[in-house]
Amino acid sequence: MTQTLNIAMTATLIGSIVAMLGALFAAHGLMPSTLTVLTMRRIFDLLRAIPEIVVALVLIFVLGGGPVPAMIAITLHTIGSLGKLFAEINDNADLRPIQGLSATGASWFQTMWFGLLPQTMPGYFSYILLRLEVNIRASAILGFVGAGGIGYEFKNAITWGQGISSESSSRIGPICLQGPHHSAQKSTTTGTSELRTSSSKLASVTATVAIWLLLNIN
Repeated sequence: MTQTLNIAMTATLIGSIVAMLGALFAAHGLMPSTLTVLTMRRIFDLLRAIPEIVVALVLIFVLGGGPVPAMIAITLHTIGSLGKLFAEINDNADLRPIQGLSATGASWFQTMWFGLLPQTMPGYFSYILLRLEVNIRASAILGFVGAGGIGYEFKNAITWGQGISSESSSRIGPICLQGPHHSAQKSTTTGTSELRTSSSKLASVTATVAIWLLLNIN
């Protein structure tokens, strides 16, 4: 669970910072070049259109399993989603403080810092917190494709009972060859195998219910 939260928070932090910077070049009121605005908006559209699980599968093939592919995949999707929202917030901002600072000789950075951010930061934080919730769910789902986190633990719980039958057979075989006491020993081993099978079924049902609740929490 801790790894899932770390993936979500890291991806949200990096994605939010990049989206804030990119949104400055995607707002018509802040960027006079229409070509730059359209280019940035198309980049945001592309990042937002590709599902995280597709990017994660490609990165897992290239980088191997672990939390890094999941973090990169969620970060890219976060940039696309928040970049569009931040650009719309910037479009609705009052340009008079920015124009006043520019008239006094302030630099571009100063006009953005003192003229734009005080108006837009409340909206930024609102969307960042909303996106954090989405990223937590996404990081849990990506665990099923080998990206780590609680989803990976759920996958292990579901598939845990698949190798029990072969394991039990390998233990029962030598016991059956041991002589007069093989019947009692076989009965004990069979009971143990049934108990493990029941435990695996219970674990699978529990994991399935937990996954269903996770996917339908919203």
